[in-house]
Order: sequence, then structure tokens, then C-alpha cells
Amino acid sequence: MQAEKFYRAGRFGKHLGLSSFSLRKSNYLSYLNGARKNSDQSPDLDAAKYSGAAYREDVYRKSALAFDHLHSYLGDSVFDLAMQNYYSQWKFKHPQPEDIKKSFEATTGKNLGWIFDDFLSNTKKSDYSITGLKKQSDGIYLLTLKNKACVPAPLSLYSMKDGIPGERTNVEGFTGRKSIEIRCTNCDAFRIDSQEKELELYRKNNTIRTSGILRRIEPLKL
Repeated sequence: MQAEKFYRAGRFGKHLGLSSFSLRKSNYLSYLNGARKNSDQSPDLDAAKYSGAAYREDVYRKSALAFDHLHSYLGDSVFDLAMQNYYSQWKFKHPQPEDIKKSFEATTGKNLGWIFDDFLSNTKKSDYSITGLKKQSDGIYLLTLKNKACVPAPLSLYSMKDGIPGERTNVEGFTGRKSIEIRCTNCDAFRIDSQEKELELYRKNNTIRTSGILRRIEPLKL
């Protein structure tokens, strides 16, 4: 909380976008500092193998952000159930990293290799972009997505109106390209991960407007 208050302080904070700057955002930017330069390290190494920056950015911050992504994907009730089952199964014991993966996959019935094998045991990245949008009929659009990295992490798509997120569509992870039909009767844009709960490497390619020119250009932000 002290970190959040620090970032929001000052008369110019609102104009610089700091009024909404959270501790999670600080952690996310810290992770990006290493990830975009490829100086990041896998979160599962022995402590002695880390540089000082990577230990902070990847062990603490990236791990927490990865579980935020998992939480957003599963939803509150399923995520809480998975955590409870894992605790019940392993309390007073000594689990290994692979044990939490087995427990979570057994509870959810989903393949969670994208978080446990890629994000938490590797330096692989996630970077989805919206590459095209066609109107099929009234209220129905064909949206084309591209995975520019290698982690097939799940993602969320939001219809937007005046910068405010509306209906959410969940998309399972994939590699390469994928086109999906999405319904929207009163929106002016679509955006990947509008709530910023996912480990996206770049966000300037996450939005497309339904009309106008330069539809994929993001508004300028300080």
C-alpha cells in the first residue's frame, strides 16, 4: 500500500497517469524490464544462479503475475477450489514444483503447461496481437489474432465502448494465427486483456477499432 501511495503522490500524478498506478502495475513493469531485453531468468533456478535484478523481477514478480494470469483464466470459484484441493492434499508434506501442476490440472481438468512449464520453468514469452477485423453482419465481427511469441497462454478479449470494457470472450491458447467470431452490438473497439491481468509482453498491438482509419494505432499515453 505504501508503494501505491508513493506513485500516486504529487500534483501532476493525475496528468501523468499515476493516479491509477497500482502495486501490480509496478510489478508488471519491473518484469518487462528484463523480459523485453531477454535478460530475464527462469523462476525455478537455484538462488545462487540469479543476478540481483532477475531475482527480484522473475522469482517474486513474474511468479505472482503468472498466478494472476491463471486466476483470471480460471475465475474465482475454480481457482479457489484448486488452491483448497492443493492445500488439502499437501498440507504437512513437502511438495515439489510438479505437484502443484498435477493438483491444479486434476481439479480443473485443463492443460496448464503454459504456466507451470513455460512461464514458471522457462523464459518463454506471451505476446498476442490483433491483426485484422471484418464485419460479418450486424453485430458480428471476424477477429484475427496472432501469437507473436511461443507460449500458448489463454487470453481474454473485451468489447470496448468509449474506453470502457464490456463483454468478455475467453480464448484458449494457440500458436500461429486464429480467427474467431465475436458479437458486439454497441462497441467501438476490441481489446486483448483490457483488465491487464495477463503476461503480455507488448500491449500496443492489443487493440483494434471497429471503424475509422489507422484502426490499430493506440492513443498516445505518457
